[in-house]
Amino acid sequence: SSRHSKLEKADILEMTVKHLRSLQRAQMTAALSTDPTVLGKYRAGFSECMNEVTRFLSTCEGVNTEVRTRLLGHLASCMTQINAMNYPAPPPPPPLPPAAAFGPPLVPPGSGAGPLPGMPCKPGADAAKVYGG
Repeated sequence: SSRHSKLEKADILEMTVKHLRSLQRAQMTAALSTDPTVLGKYRAGFSECMNEVTRFLSTCEGVNTEVRTRLLGHLASCMTQINAMNYPAPPPPPPLPPAAAFGPPLVPPGSGAGPLPGMPCKPGADAAKVYGG
């Protein structure tokens, strides 16, 4: 009985994901028919967010390398899919070489920019607990 219940829960979750993706596609289609610049704005916002994640991970010591690589790879894959959508698109930003993605922070030192308040990076073993290491 318990095994059957878990299958039903998994089926419900799968149907929910499919439904939400369908809603998202319908909303994007409706938004594009109303304002053709929506996709460009979405791309620009996603790209900006991806750059912030990259910047944050480059300033945060103790982040598990595998987690960092998988996260940035996933975001890059999403960006590729977004850029491949069949709508007018601005040219994609030039890709960063792999070493640059983990290089020194892109924010000038002393600019006051860094990890967000309330979300400090934890050094050493504490960070490994948070970031899956």
